[in-house]
Amino acid sequence: MKAHDEPDDTSAVAVIGMAARFPGAGDVRELWENACRRARPSYGAIEDADTFDNEFFGLSPQEAMITDPQHRVLLECTHHALEDAGCDPHQSGDIIGIYAGGGSTPYASLLRRRLADLPYVDDWQIRIGTANDFLATRAAYKLKLSGPAVTVQASGATWLVAIHNAAQALLAGECDMALAGGASVLLPAPHPETEQGDAPSAGAGSGVGMVVLKLLRKALDAGDHIHAVLRGSGVNHNGGGPSFTATGAEGRARLIRDVHTAAGVAAETTTAVEAAGSGGRTDAAAGIADFLEAVLSVEHGVISETLARAGAGPRPAPEATPADRSTAPAAWPATEHPRRAGISASGAGGTNAYVIIEQPPRQTRPPAQEGWHLLPLSAKNEAALTEMTARLGEHLAGGRTIEPADVAFTLQTGRTAHPHRRFLVTDSTADAAAVLKAGRRRRLPTGKAPRKPADVVFTFSGQGGQHVGMTRDLYRHDHGFRADIDRCARLALPALGLDLRSVLYPEGPDAEAAAGRALAGIGVGQPAVFIVEYALSRLLMRWGVRPTAVTGHSLGAYAAACTAGVFSVEDALAIVVKRGQLLQSLPSGSMAAVTLPESELSDILPEGLSIGAINGPDQTAVSGPTALVEQFVRDFPRPDVEVKLLKIATAGHSTLVEPVLDEFEQFVAQAELRAPTIPFISDTTGQWTGAPEVTTSAYWRTHMRRPVRFHDVLGTLAERPHSILLEAGPGLTLTSLARRHPALGEDFEMVQTLPHPTDPTPELSVLLTALGRLWLAGTDVDFEALHRGRSPRRAKLPGYPFQRRSFLPAGTQAPADHGGVPASAPSGPVTVAAP
Repeated sequence: MKAHDEPDDTSAVAVIGMAARFPGAGDVRELWENACRRARPSYGAIEDADTFDNEFFGLSPQEAMITDPQHRVLLECTHHALEDAGCDPHQSGDIIGIYAGGGSTPYASLLRRRLADLPYVDDWQIRIGTANDFLATRAAYKLKLSGPAVTVQASGATWLVAIHNAAQALLAGECDMALAGGASVLLPAPHPETEQGDAPSAGAGSGVGMVVLKLLRKALDAGDHIHAVLRGSGVNHNGGGPSFTATGAEGRARLIRDVHTAAGVAAETTTAVEAAGSGGRTDAAAGIADFLEAVLSVEHGVISETLARAGAGPRPAPEATPADRSTAPAAWPATEHPRRAGISASGAGGTNAYVIIEQPPRQTRPPAQEGWHLLPLSAKNEAALTEMTARLGEHLAGGRTIEPADVAFTLQTGRTAHPHRRFLVTDSTADAAAVLKAGRRRRLPTGKAPRKPADVVFTFSGQGGQHVGMTRDLYRHDHGFRADIDRCARLALPALGLDLRSVLYPEGPDAEAAAGRALAGIGVGQPAVFIVEYALSRLLMRWGVRPTAVTGHSLGAYAAACTAGVFSVEDALAIVVKRGQLLQSLPSGSMAAVTLPESELSDILPEGLSIGAINGPDQTAVSGPTALVEQFVRDFPRPDVEVKLLKIATAGHSTLVEPVLDEFEQFVAQAELRAPTIPFISDTTGQWTGAPEVTTSAYWRTHMRRPVRFHDVLGTLAERPHSILLEAGPGLTLTSLARRHPALGEDFEMVQTLPHPTDPTPELSVLLTALGRLWLAGTDVDFEALHRGRSPRRAKLPGYPFQRRSFLPAGTQAPADHGGVPASAPSGPVTVAAP
């Protein structure tokens, strides 16, 4: 036998998700709690089985009403099982199959008797809504499952046969994941007497369950939570016998032997046997609860009240050899063999099914991922979103050890994104629990995603926001960002004679002081800003944020052009390094900000000074030699106008740069310039541009000399409403300018990606907040990309809070729950009138 901690059996199948509803148990957790305290009723109705969230599944009230409650509950259960497995069919890319069966119900007859109350409903529609032929296919259709969708019918063996078929489909490569389940929901339900003793009730009851299966090796690779392992399964028929409806002990015993032989699992290592579904306890759903309890027993090492224990291995048949049933939960330690249980079921008509389940393999826990994490929540409506928030807060506060990285990974990749959204950026599970439970609005940005995602415009800032340590956290946290910075630093090293990483991420006080002095200079500061903006834009695009347009402010135009494909990164970096060196070779220059419009300032501007930038209707920058700029500020004649020197050690976009323009143009001419592949707004003209304009060296010569017209850039962007202006660079200079632009109203959102140099907020927190805001606006974020190079696990989190209403034909009452839980119909029965 193979060691249990080295599972390499290619035929092993993992149980990675579960969902169920039973009398007195609204989910798997409650089912397990009931089993451990012997509280599971032998008969009863599922609570609120008449209710359904029709809006979630896109059904009209009339469609919901003519859909059998059995189908409805199974549909909700299927969705919850996928969530429990951390699988979103919309983004997983997996081929998912479903095998399910249902019991016989009188719902179709009930509808036919009330056709007069159901306008525009005919018998064909009733058949579509109630026939078990469509049980699996309806779930596949509504949940967009593209694998096999097969209805299974084998009486009391239905559910185990479905599990066997699902496992075989996985082994045959027909699907990547498979759901298997069954349902038996009766409305209204009879109330037979409950049998006493060990034998299950002979009366029909209600129960719905669904499991998600995946090949073990794939589940381990994906970091799935594994509840148990299916080591073998099989199906056979009695081949005759004393009665068509009688249980066949010989056929079942033969099947058990055959399955153990085929699986290579010695019978004596299976220390517990559960005979599920005898007597048709829950019709086609017989044995669901028993199977789930057995799975949880082998997972947790606890023998539940319903699990039989037999020291000699599998029994030929429970009827022939009574099982030694435990009367209270007991510890079930693993021995030299893993915990194993055999589950068998027999249906009226002679079909037998048997599966061997085993405790999950030990999964090595990767080191905890420190740092910040984005927790996205979404729902179909505000009520569900509010309930979802509170539920998750309660769950995280419940004393469970759950890593915030696992919570983030599961919510990001294992939940479908719905229109009503909110998110939380947090660095701990405790913080997340407190914020979610309290519903702190300041920490929980909320919005409704538009049908068409907002346009995202990357705006790249110029020099001025650079500082020692900028993007240090990103460099440590993200492999792709680090690779881009490393590459750019190596490319710039020969021309600079300096490794830019030594000034961006110095170690020690002396090194930081030297780095600060270097970054303040144009020759080093400008390439440093460029490589940070380039790496940041690449990171955002890897995360699924695709700009619909790009623009930049002065130096930022090079990062914008590189992002748009005008320059290769090699050429862009070489040009930026050369540009910085040429500017640094010039006499000392400065810039000053003046709160006057360009037209008024031009009339009073002294000779030798230039308009360097127009950032707003009354925000203009003056550029020129330092002595002239300082005198201009000191002697400015109007006290009602604010004039101040800027902390920029250059006089870009002025006459001061003219001596180096020829050399710069010749250098740019050596590069290969291409037409932009992303719409590009020139900060020289303030208008849309493209080939051939930006593909000439003359354009970049002009760009270096003429003023930056960022106010006009924002005006051009205002012509495209419902846009997000994303500042891809250090600080929030451009964000502040955009917020003050008169043409950018509520249709525009400004988002910063990195903190201001004086802002102590962690970089990753700011960047993830930006990503969250983009997600609120409908951006299709590639959340998988956030976790590349890491090994997060899928966490067990609460399922979607369905907002249910009762859907029964007029005059039909919801059933009483004879299992001890009262049925309820919160909104009253829905009746449909003629439109």
